[in-house]
Amino acid sequence: MYRIARRDAARVFAAAVLIASTVAAACSSNTNVMGPITSPGDDTSLPRIVWGPAPAVFQRGAEMAVIQGDPSKSAPFTVRLRFPDGYKVAPHTHPTDENLTVISGVFKVGMGETFNESALAALPAGGFVTAPAL
Repeated sequence: MYRIARRDAARVFAAAVLIASTVAAACSSNTNVMGPITSPGDDTSLPRIVWGPAPAVFQRGAEMAVIQGDPSKSAPFTVRLRFPDGYKVAPHTHPTDENLTVISGVFKVGMGETFNESALAALPAGGFVTAPAL
């Protein structure tokens, strides 16, 4: 049994190396494999990110930049939002799951029909949460 397990492990390892090298070769030979690439840090260093006022669903002071896709369509899209210190997002619903990653600062997040500051969870930079569709 030891030899069979070892041989199988070697095959799995060889398959993984083959797959990894194939993906790496595809990525290096075809620049169309990936979507847009952004670097962490100051967004002003990335000319394709254009900030503007967030849609009217947000209270005044929020800004939004479309990173990928079209938020007015039902296809996947990615946006960045930035808020002034102390900004509050009113309770709301949305038709799809929303994935949120905090790039800088702290974002307090919660679920419910009413705003309850004591029930919010603080997400620091690097924090991630999925808000399910409601």
